[in-house]
Amino acid sequence: MGPGGSRSLTASEEPPGLDAYASILTRPCSLEEALGEVRESLVSSAEQTMRLLLVGRRLAWQESEPRRST
Repeated sequence: MGPGGSRSLTASEEPPGLDAYASILTRPCSLEEALGEVRESLVSSAEQTMRLLLVGRRLAWQESEPRRST
């Protein structure tokens, strides 16, 4: 696609190479506020992302374990 082009994805399509995304902002704010809080926002977003990855890894591990009958 050339410069300035765009393509809309349908509901069943996923962007290539993108499995998830998250905002570093937790609330609406002005550009000045966002820039003033950029360090804290990035640290918080990185921590949340790592927690989500750890939860996903735990869930995948639990699914791969053989089920025990009770």
